[in-house]
Amino acid sequence: MARRSEDTGSHRINSILGPGTVFEGNFTTKDTTRVEGCVNGDITSEGTLILGEKGKVCGNIIAKNVIVGGAVEGNITVDGKIEITAAGSIKGDISTSSLIIDENAVFQGNCIMKTDIVKTAAES
Repeated sequence: MARRSEDTGSHRINSILGPGTVFEGNFTTKDTTRVEGCVNGDITSEGTLILGEKGKVCGNIIAKNVIVGGAVEGNITVDGKIEITAAGSIKGDISTSSLIIDENAVFQGNCIMKTDIVKTAAES
């Protein structure tokens, strides 16, 4: 049985940046994308970004959802959910509505939960 983070379920992967690949510059995609290589630049995705265990991003990420199994050095902003798997590492700030951090995952930064912002504004 596949692990939760490896089970792409409803995430139909349309683009893959394979292992050993190094992408220099900003990267934009409309669909679910899996990164197993290295991206040195910002990533913008209208879908889900899946960062494999050997994947690395040195830049900011803006996406609908993000699953981090590799390393991110930069800020992440999502409309939906961020999941950091046991092998995942984020060094940067995150902004999300939902956050899952597996045991042994690394997160060094600040987190803004968008649901708290909505609740605070509604209570005022």
